[in-house]
Amino acid sequence: MADSQNDKLYKAEYAKSGRASCKKCKENIAKDSLRMAIMVQCAKGVRFFLQECPPMFDGKMPQWHHFSCFWLRAAVQSPSDISGFTDLRWEDQEKVKKAIESGGSVGGKASRKGAGKGEKSLNDFAVEYAKSNRSTCKGCDQKIEKDQIRISKKVVDPEKPQLGLIDRWYHTGCFVSRREELVFKPEYSAPQLKGFAALRAEDQEELKKRLPAVKTEG
Repeated sequence: MADSQNDKLYKAEYAKSGRASCKKCKENIAKDSLRMAIMVQCAKGVRFFLQECPPMFDGKMPQWHHFSCFWLRAAVQSPSDISGFTDLRWEDQEKVKKAIESGGSVGGKASRKGAGKGEKSLNDFAVEYAKSNRSTCKGCDQKIEKDQIRISKKVVDPEKPQLGLIDRWYHTGCFVSRREELVFKPEYSAPQLKGFAALRAEDQEELKKRLPAVKTEG
């Protein structure tokens, strides 16, 4: 059981002291508060987050975050992805579950930035006009032309989790056709995409039609 826990990409626990600082905002994490970590493989001489691994240490090290900051850098699909989840208090387990179900939206200014009016944006999905023609669609493997609308499913590379969320871009049509596969849940809709508010009005309306919230039976 311990081995499977150690293999997990994320970890949750209550801060043992107030000395650790959040890797996102750099502020201290208060003692006894719920903190979340991205687990990074460490080996002698390797550096990450400008921090060097301890001499002779070969294993995973936690990169701690405040609860709200964590969801800006992680893409958790299930509570089973988190080591220590079952050791949390019931109300904190529910808090984590809710954050997962809402796509990492946990409130506050950061979670609303770029979303449509009255909407909370999803931390692991974004939309924008392509800045160049260098990106390739992960759905069809074709180039995405400059200024064309592209939609991102943000993921964490298990080999380089210290990089946080990385954009995997799709043409709009390719994203829409893979909605279920990309875990863009039925209750999600286009206005919740980060960057949606920056699109032209006509493009917002078109995207709303192609990515609406879908009513489910039951």
